[in-house]
Amino acid sequence: MRILLVPVAVAAAMLCLSSSIPAATLSVGNGSTFNAGSGTLAMNCGDINVAGTLNGGTALFENSRHSTIDPGGLINGNAATFEVMGDWTNNGSFNPGTSTVNFLDGCGLSDATVSGDSTFYDLNIVTGSGKTYFFEVGATQTILNFLTVLGAPGNDLIIRSTMPNEVAFTLLFGGHVVEYVDVQDNSAIGNIIGPAPAPEFNSIKGPKSDGWFIPGVPIPTLSVWGMLLFVLLIMGVTWLRHRPARTRTT
Repeated sequence: MRILLVPVAVAAAMLCLSSSIPAATLSVGNGSTFNAGSGTLAMNCGDINVAGTLNGGTALFENSRHSTIDPGGLINGNAATFEVMGDWTNNGSFNPGTSTVNFLDGCGLSDATVSGDSTFYDLNIVTGSGKTYFFEVGATQTILNFLTVLGAPGNDLIIRSTMPNEVAFTLLFGGHVVEYVDVQDNSAIGNIIGPAPAPEFNSIKGPKSDGWFIPGVPIPTLSVWGMLLFVLLIMGVTWLRHRPARTRTT
């Protein structure tokens, strides 16, 4: 079933469609409720703006560009799937339910910004083009169930904060998949994201990325004189172990 922004029940909502329908903007005004129900809402790179209440149901919000929750606005994710190609701005409330939010390539955008504190159930951040995601400094993105952060060979997923040398936060409670990621200025304060050195995940661990990847254990090195003393010590131990035993006479 495929529908273009047709709600199951609408208390008050405004849908703005151009004559050629290149994009569909879903605007839920203050005091209004939009019940998405089921099926597919084809956004065609249009925006989602919520000042009232949006109930996701089990719908797929396909190929949306920017998603904005205004102050006082509420999205109940229910079991819906939200595809977001651009910015995610949460100045209101996002109740995830068991929903999935996918940050993806599309709509001609090479970067996107995630603003505000949000709690996701499943969050997937996937790029094949080397997209950059800027996370708001000081804000925390919480993932309750599963996190996917996935780039591609030669096109790393780049994670930065909105201010260089300042930190945004990721709080992961569940499992994850990570591959081809270049991260800095983002601190994972829950479960470790990538429980091994970054190269094992074809990734790059930059500064101020605590909780992302486990640094490798440094191999100690010796100076030339230290190496000489070490060799002499080994030779001494070997000689002591193999010297002829003395015979005691009485």
